[in-house]
Amino acid sequence: MVAELGLEARRALALRELFFEDGLADWMAPVCRLLPGVRGVLTDLLSCRRGYRGLRRDLLRAAGGLEAGGLGR
Repeated sequence: MVAELGLEARRALALRELFFEDGLADWMAPVCRLLPGVRGVLTDLLSCRRGYRGLRRDLLRAAGGLEAGGLGR
């Protein structure tokens, strides 16, 4: 369990810039109001019911079935 928490903490640190420095928070609330699926994924993330692995894929799917394969990182 401790190793798993360490892995999630490293993933969270790697995504820190995306959430806090790249303006994601500016559009997160409006998107969550418009797209219940995205709201559900982020709710699960923030309430620790899911991890960061697969977050991009799940957010894109929740946003309307988009596939992450063609998007850059």
